[in-house]
Parts: sequence; structure tokens; C-alpha cells
Amino acid sequence: MAKRFTGDQAVDLRFIRSDAEIDDPATIYLTNYESVREPKVDVTKWQASGLDEVSVLRGYGSKTYQEFLPMFEPVEFKFVYTATPSPNRLKELIHYAA
Repeated sequence: MAKRFTGDQAVDLRFIRSDAEIDDPATIYLTNYESVREPKVDVTKWQASGLDEVSVLRGYGSKTYQEFLPMFEPVEFKFVYTATPSPNRLKELIHYAA
């Protein structure tokens, strides 16, 4: 990552597994679903979040969807990303929007 984020585009980007690793508000932190679910990372401290491979939220009844919906409520900016082909059913799009 260091090669891509240098010079005028310099960004401090770090992977973390717990809140204890957060020490700079100017840093962009990355983590995984497990660290959020366990919860080793408290998302209420975030201003923005982006969830990659969001197909794990596809089903309303899924454990991840049920846990993440209230957990991310206080986060002001929420983005979801997926490359998983979808039939674009209205229900799935509503789940992603939530």
C-alpha cells in the first residue's frame, strides 16, 4: 500500500483488529467483519464506514444483517460495495440501503 499512497496523495492507511490500535484521527483504518461483530472495534466512534463484500448483508434474517443494522445506526456516512452478481430484487436493494 505504501507505494500507492505517496506524495500529494499520501494517506495513512492501517489495518486494525481492535480499538486499542486506533491512535490518530487523520488515519484511515481498515478492519474485518469479525472484529466488528465480536466487538473488538466500536463503530460508534466512526464518522464514515464502507463495507466491502456486502453480500453478507443480503438476507434480512442473517445474523450479520440483524447485528449490523442497529450497530451502524450512529455512523453518519455508510457505504456498501459488492461485486457479487445479484438479481437486483427490490428486497435486497432495500437491505443494502438500510
